[in-house]
Amino acid sequence: MRDYDVAIVGLGVVGASAVYAAAWAGARVLALDAGAPGSGTSGASFAWLNSVRKEPEVYHRLNAAGMTAHRELSKELGGDAGHHEGGSLEWAESGADERELRERVHRLASRGYPAEFITRDRARELEPGLAIPDHVSEVAFYGGRS
Repeated sequence: MRDYDVAIVGLGVVGASAVYAAAWAGARVLALDAGAPGSGTSGASFAWLNSVRKEPEVYHRLNAAGMTAHRELSKELGGDAGHHEGGSLEWAESGADERELRERVHRLASRGYPAEFITRDRARELEPGLAIPDHVSEVAFYGGRS
């Protein structure tokens, strides 16, 4: 029987990162997953990294720090660790939703998070297949970097 210092259960993005960090630090690691690595939540959510709707602010900052750590790990592993910079686009359909969206973009930008409004045309350049309603003139763009 082997002795291990730590057992990590679940080998999605978080579990695999924990295995890597523990092994790098010299721990003897037992890594377990019920299925194929990355086939659970990480596979279903495409492991999209963001901190757009993460409140309160401490939770937002935790997620933003995780984005930075993921980017740094990808560089450490040679840039081919499944990490892709991206971002997201969002628009609102009504007055109340538009006010909330504008407040969120302003709040995130004030925290140093990449959040801004871009024109409808620019959004369509980024994602040509989007069906943005004709009445929408600005789209919130959240960049992939924190």
